[in-house]
Amino acid sequence: MSRNKLEQLAKLRERFKTKKGGGTSKSGDVYPHWDIEEDTTATVRILEDKNPDNPNVFYVEKLTHKLSVQDKHQTIACVKMFGEKCPICDLSYKFYKAEGDKSKSGRYYYCNRQYLLKALILKDPIKYEEEGQTAVGQVKTLNITSQIMDEIKKAISNTNEETALSAIPWDVDEGHNFIIHKTKKGDYFNYSGSSFSGKITAIDDKYMDAVEAGSVDLSTLLPENPGVEKLQALLEAHLNGGEVPEADASPVARTRQAEAEVETEVAEAEEAPIRRRRPAAEEVVEAAEEAPVRRRRVVEDDAADEAPVARKTASKPAVVEAEVEADAPDGDGEDEEEAFIRRVMAERKTKK
Repeated sequence: MSRNKLEQLAKLRERFKTKKGGGTSKSGDVYPHWDIEEDTTATVRILEDKNPDNPNVFYVEKLTHKLSVQDKHQTIACVKMFGEKCPICDLSYKFYKAEGDKSKSGRYYYCNRQYLLKALILKDPIKYEEEGQTAVGQVKTLNITSQIMDEIKKAISNTNEETALSAIPWDVDEGHNFIIHKTKKGDYFNYSGSSFSGKITAIDDKYMDAVEAGSVDLSTLLPENPGVEKLQALLEAHLNGGEVPEADASPVARTRQAEAEVETEVAEAEEAPIRRRRPAAEEVVEAAEEAPVRRRRVVEDDAADEAPVARKTASKPAVVEAEVEADAPDGDGEDEEEAFIRRVMAERKTKK
């Protein structure tokens, strides 16, 4: 193993140690691992990011929010991915701080975290509608949540001489294949049994053209940066029931956004118990009514002294139980908005 590869693996181990952290007709870029039947496995070879400056080497994090705006559910990129402060994350933090870890509103506004990586498909057990269809030999995007990524990080972080990986997993000549194992735990599907193969293998020469063609800068798989101003406008429309100006994005950008929303939906479909299934309609309404948000206009810090604007009832958000990572959300100290939440909670206790 080359010195550069060893240094690369050592850096990843340090990052993972310190950071908390029927048939199908799908034939697009994303490999639908959630369509594997129970108690079966798919085998893939994870590939390295073409961008040498990616500190995560083989994956990128995708952060998104879901908001109900004018009775339509929208998936929106979180600007934290681009190093900016996110107003939706800030609101989530305020609810968690006021209500605790079980805050339904905190969960609703918290960002969904997924991981995107490229992989060569070596064994594909999925039953497709078209006879003879298979993803074997193709490079696909894996859109996974923390359950599978935790197993990957655990294996890479392992330094036990007897059980540690003996090669860089994504090395094309001497690497480890990754086995996605789908089982069931209670009422939910489970992937915690997924692991790297202990055997070191080279990628077959017949697949090398596909590997070279499928190698990409992973940052190009992330959704467009909507900007803080757009997120603020969407949040205000969600809270107050107002209108949002039509986006002036190009047709290409709109297409990418639509594709990103579909990928997010399907990747969440069967990840459990960490990723919960979408609640039934009655639960959605009940959870939305219990949320202590009083529809109000979000004000900037320099406008905190203005008189409250007349409230306009907004559509109740469809509460989706998003995955909450181990690390606490970012946020500031108590401000006018947090004080408002506390007042509302106190009023509700008094009425009870």
